[in-house]
This record gives sequence, structure tokens and C-alpha cells, in this order.
Amino acid sequence: MDRLGRLKLRRRMGALSAASVVMAASAVIAVVLVSPSSRSTRVLIPPLSDMTTTTTNATATTTKTVWYDSVGLTIPSSWPVIDGAHFAFGCSSAFDRQADRIFLGVSYQGAPSCGSRGAASAPPRADGVWMQPGGRNRPPGAPTTLRNGQVVYLSNVAPQSAVSVWYRNVSIEIGIGPDPAIERAIFDSITYKPNTADSPLEGRCPPTDPTPPTMPTPSRLTVPIVLPGDNGQMRPEPPNVQPTVSAASVWATLFQQVGAGGFAGPLQWNVYFGSYSAQNPANINPDGSSTPQYQGVPTWLIQGEAVNTAYGPCGITVLAPFNAATGDPMGIETIG
Repeated sequence: MDRLGRLKLRRRMGALSAASVVMAASAVIAVVLVSPSSRSTRVLIPPLSDMTTTTTNATATTTKTVWYDSVGLTIPSSWPVIDGAHFAFGCSSAFDRQADRIFLGVSYQGAPSCGSRGAASAPPRADGVWMQPGGRNRPPGAPTTLRNGQVVYLSNVAPQSAVSVWYRNVSIEIGIGPDPAIERAIFDSITYKPNTADSPLEGRCPPTDPTPPTMPTPSRLTVPIVLPGDNGQMRPEPPNVQPTVSAASVWATLFQQVGAGGFAGPLQWNVYFGSYSAQNPANINPDGSSTPQYQGVPTWLIQGEAVNTAYGPCGITVLAPFNAATGDPMGIETIG
């Protein structure tokens, strides 16, 4: 166990309806050609008569092209374009509970701890797209040539509920909804146009913090506060109780131990001095009862809270209490 003690991690983790690209059944022909020499797969599908409107049951749905790092694709125009910081990782389906929207950029949300799914339990189907930096190393396997001539690479570790694509250093995850034709139309629309500006975002988050961020001015608590999660509560200390260790010292310790990665998202930081109590961790007594390790301890509490937007917080909540007499950490909790 490192100097930070136990790290507790809690993660918090439509519509195109039935609209799709429709062709007469007699006119739909999909042929897959594999070249033995290049191992390149080419998918041939009859071209759409209208690339800006798709029709099912006489209902027209307009589309729009969204750009990220000069890579574009076409989605239903009703889908909002959201900062990728809000993309929530799920245990069942990539876009379950966040369907019919596109996310651009890195997620600040934490991955949940997921149990195993039964073999007969299929993930729920949901449409959606997430585009983020994919790095320069394309996944192994044969390239796939789209009908527009673009060459993409498919990941062989994609979940059942989505198709994962690498294209020109961008990772694209496309959800497979109730009508697979929607995913297919989005997949076939992937294109590239150098120096194209990224599409405007809803719920845009500020830039992430530098590491370490600038320490705010420390303050003494004047009223009790209840901390979220399992991190107990803080009460004001009497005026005659003073910290022995400086706030700057424990601030430096926290970010030295966390490392260059820091914490996810742009956070609003506070440093409080007060009396800290928590039910956990606790020592188990011979009779089976428990005694909390921290009760009424003079403490520097470093608290980071995510910036809020209409689509949720831009990151996580951080709670890091330090013994103000010794400078020892008393555990870190991250919520988000």
C-alpha cells in the first residue's frame, strides 16, 4: 500500500426511431470482396440517391455532418453534439441511456466495476457515436474500404453493442441500435477533409487542470459539512487548535503521489482545516464490533469538485483528508 492509503473508487456512472436507409429488397446487393494479396475487404453497396435525407414509411429525416480532428461522418440532424467529457462508460451497452447523440473528445467519466453477463443476456441495442483521439497505432487486422473509397480499420475487441473503428488517428465507436441500417449508414459516411474545424459542442467543458493545479487559498471551516460518499464529516476546530503541517505541504504530497496524470477533468479546488471524522476505515474489535480509525482528527481536507454543465459534471469529485499534525494521508475517495 502506498502513502496515500487505500484508494477507494466509486464510479457513477433515440432518435432516428425506425428511420433508415431504405432500398427495395430486389435492389439491395451487398458483396464482400477479399483480395488475397492485400487482404483488403471492400464492401459494395448501391449508392444512396440522397445523402442528406433518409426515408422510411414516407417519413423524411434530415442528416448533418459532424467533424472531429478533420474526420467527418453523417448522423441524424436531431442528435445533439456533446463534449466527450460526458460520455459515460456502461456495463451493458455503449450507448444505453445515452442514445441518439454523438460525443466528441476524451471522456472524464470513470469506468464502473461490472459483473459478468449471462451468455443468454444480450446487451440492449442503442444508436450513438463517440469520436476521440485514437493514437497513431492502428489496430491489427485487414483494412476495410468503404464505398466512398476511405480505408478504415475495425477493432476486434469491440463490444457486441457497437462497432469500433480507427481512421486517421481518430477512434470512432458507433452504437448498433434496433435498426442496424442506421449504424451502417453512419459507418459508410466516414470521410476526411484536412484542416476542418471541429463541430461546436453542447455541454463544453473547460480545459483540464495542469498538474499540479494552483493551490487555492486555505480556509478554516466555520460550519459543519457532510462529505459525499464514505468520507464522513468535517466540523470547525476551536480557534486555539492550529495545524502543525502547512496546507502547501499536503497539497504537494497529494499531487506528487498522484503523478502526472492528475485527476480527470477541470476541477474547482478547496482546502479546508477542521476536525475530521469517518466511520471507515475501522478496526475490528475482539467482540466483533468496530472502532473508526479517524474521529475528531485535526485535518486538512483537499476537495476537488467538477464543473457542472447542462449535460452533467466535467469530471469527478476528489476528497483527500490529511492529518494536520503529521501530514499523513487518511485515504482518498474519487466519486464520478
